[in-house]
Amino acid sequence: DGELYLSMLDGKEPIELTSKFASRELGQDSLEIWMARQYVKFSEDGKRVFYPEKCDRDSYSFDLYYRNTSGNAEGERIVKNITNYSITADGKTVFYVSDGTLYSHNLKEETEIEDDIQGFWVSEDAKRIVFLDQDYDLYQLKNGKEPEKISRAIELCHVNEDVSNVFYKDREGSLYVWKYGAEEAEKIDDSVYSMIIGYNNGGAYYAKMKTVTTTMADYIIDDYKDADAAIVKPVYPDYDSYSWPVAPDYPYSWDYATYEEYEAACAQYQLDYEKYQTDYDAMYAQYQNDIDQYYKDYDAWYTKSDRDYYRERFANYQYDVSTLELYYYDGTESKLVVDNMDLSSHNNG
Repeated sequence: DGELYLSMLDGKEPIELTSKFASRELGQDSLEIWMARQYVKFSEDGKRVFYPEKCDRDSYSFDLYYRNTSGNAEGERIVKNITNYSITADGKTVFYVSDGTLYSHNLKEETEIEDDIQGFWVSEDAKRIVFLDQDYDLYQLKNGKEPEKISRAIELCHVNEDVSNVFYKDREGSLYVWKYGAEEAEKIDDSVYSMIIGYNNGGAYYAKMKTVTTTMADYIIDDYKDADAAIVKPVYPDYDSYSWPVAPDYPYSWDYATYEEYEAACAQYQLDYEKYQTDYDAMYAQYQNDIDQYYKDYDAWYTKSDRDYYRERFANYQYDVSTLELYYYDGTESKLVVDNMDLSSHNNG
């Protein structure tokens, strides 16, 4: 019915906490369901529950109520129209920002702590409080004294649940960790792209941008490279460079003293000419084969030259490739985890 209920899982009927939690039917992914998951909080002993009422989808704001988890007492409103709050472990104190001012509330009355606030973090025992002002300057509060500035113009990255470590980046992109109570923050690294995740033990993963100038050829598998290296431009066969056989001289009768000598010369000529013709045909066939091979080699060389043209273009086509280096900070030092993490896999988890 669009209202928020509490079940103690004791077999008794659930308690209806709200009367105006939402003004519409709620789907599984509705904003009000998300706000219920974010802003329903219990004291450490489970005896007190804090919850939102009158959730506003446009401003992400709500009225804050609390009640005991046992008994039939109605919920009591603490403050109207806030967007976030924090409670102490004993459930006796609530911290929230209203109209830019940070307040504490002991469930009876509120106390103004500091104005010009846009975000705050409080430990469960309320002994550690840090906040950001509207200029993104980071401050700490100590024992009710005047706020002490930790750093100016920061990009907040992560605050531990117990507010013992605050991770942030400055304007130059350097990543720092400030340990509660320290006079100065500790620089972790320079030129940090983003902090990915922080842990309550003081460890953190962060990423640095790495830009490498490369060419398109670096990303191409050239499986013809070795074969093409052996291909040279062929030379057309030179007819005169072949060892062509010499035709025998024809015998004439006047060159011989007798007819018998002339007949013997004619017979030898016939044999020599047949050999000449055979040798010539063989050499000519070789010549023609070499011409055919030339055209095949020329086609291969021409195709290879076309590939060489693109190889040269790809080799000269330079561009910058940006990837991330992933580091882990263990609270003392940083170590490189991955040196070539793709940007698309970056996750602010």
